[in-house]
Amino acid sequence: MLFLSRADVERCGLSLGDCIGACEEALSAKTQGKIEMPPKLGISPRPGALFHAMPARLPDVAGMKWISVFPDRRPALTALIVLNDLETGAPVAIVEGAYLTALRTPAATAIAARRLAWPGVETIAVIGPGQQGRMHLAALKLVLPRLRRCRAWAPSRATAERYAAEMSREHGIEVEAADSAEAACRDAGVVVTCAPWPPRAAPSLGPRVFARGAFVCTIDYDASVGAAAAGAFDQRYTDDVSQMKLARAKGSFAGWPEDFGELHSAARTSAEETILCANLGLAIFDLAVASRALRQARERGLGIVLPD
Repeated sequence: MLFLSRADVERCGLSLGDCIGACEEALSAKTQGKIEMPPKLGISPRPGALFHAMPARLPDVAGMKWISVFPDRRPALTALIVLNDLETGAPVAIVEGAYLTALRTPAATAIAARRLAWPGVETIAVIGPGQQGRMHLAALKLVLPRLRRCRAWAPSRATAERYAAEMSREHGIEVEAADSAEAACRDAGVVVTCAPWPPRAAPSLGPRVFARGAFVCTIDYDASVGAAAAGAFDQRYTDDVSQMKLARAKGSFAGWPEDFGELHSAARTSAEETILCANLGLAIFDLAVASRALRQARERGLGIVLPD
């Protein structure tokens, strides 16, 4: 069995493009009924802190991500991914999962944007420009060829301005700090909400904030988009309906409509449609990117072989 540390995973050469491809393959397997994935199992040792167990099976691998989120700690998120051989049942790898989570989350958003954003989008908004906000801008650049501008908002103006300066240099597009979350969203063709979850100081965006034809992707559950706004979209999707039902049972998405379709069957039908997608995070995506990282790590001789 191979153990891959975070340093090993970072050195294996996995790109955002690789992750988007791996997640597309996993979503295709979901479409064809070739996966197993129960909703996340969770425990909460204290308010705001959580552990999630995320088991799944893909056509060529089974495994589980064990993830913790403790917002008052640094790092707030820690994770391990265990991969098992489907023929023998034996574990073949333990992979540090926080870095892969940072990659697979924007990869899933990019997949949704490829299906649901208008192809000519030039302006996007990022609500919550932390690590995920940074990775999402990079991922969306890969699937929105005409992207020219990004507006970012954070509760701290200094955070948004630092993001704008650094992302402008890194990506060669216009990135600016917005005065409010509403101002960031107003004429954006794509909006991504990446506020910390469980929520702390996230905005509750209302129904008249988003432009006609906008695609809005939430990766922070209902932290940033209010129930009235969710009800005003022409179409609503999620990466897994069963998982959303469980989240509702636990108190999330209160007041949101229940008519959400599955992302794997999603499609835009007109330029004027305003579309919402709530990406909750799928274990099949974690296994897909971890499997690809494992393959590339083996090719490069990375990791530590653990004794039986």
